[in-house]
Amino acid sequence: VFPEDELSDLGALEHLRDALVSAEPLRPQLDRGVRVLLPAEAASHVDLPPEFFNMTTDELRREMQNRAAAVERRQMLMTKAMREKEEMREIRKYKFSLIRVRFPDGLILQGTFGVYEKFEEVMTFVREHLANDWRPFFLNLSGGGKMTEGDQTLVDLRLVPAVVFNFTWDESVSDPNLDDSVYLKQDTLMLLQGME
Repeated sequence: VFPEDELSDLGALEHLRDALVSAEPLRPQLDRGVRVLLPAEAASHVDLPPEFFNMTTDELRREMQNRAAAVERRQMLMTKAMREKEEMREIRKYKFSLIRVRFPDGLILQGTFGVYEKFEEVMTFVREHLANDWRPFFLNLSGGGKMTEGDQTLVDLRLVPAVVFNFTWDESVSDPNLDDSVYLKQDTLMLLQGME
């Protein structure tokens, strides 16, 4: 026989357990770290103190071993499949990808993505920051080739650890009443690094 206080505690625990079991799971959301950069800011280098370049004996030994292993791998004859497997192993070390979108006016929109997010998330991110978000656009790789919305992840597309796209409007859809030189929303332009 349980005292009345313990019965009410058991009832509360059962109610809490039921609530936890039926609750929707919480999904963590990655902070995109949205930034708008001027071209000079995107290309600027970071000044590091001279101490940054000093290596300990252990670091130097590790670096020598890594270089020796890399030379050995390069000398080994590898099939295309072996090279691709090695490349994917290197890529999978990363958890995040830094995506930059360069607009024709020189501004750069930057965001951080998980490497297993789908490319359509990048397209959605860009669309959310466009002044004319209804208008179709392309993200072009600097080496050529247009990226379109798809079901592949950033790691599958080898857009890791960082990539810069060039933005272009889809010329087949235009409106003579629109200013083609306006790209980003006013709210997004407020993120311009010089304006903080």
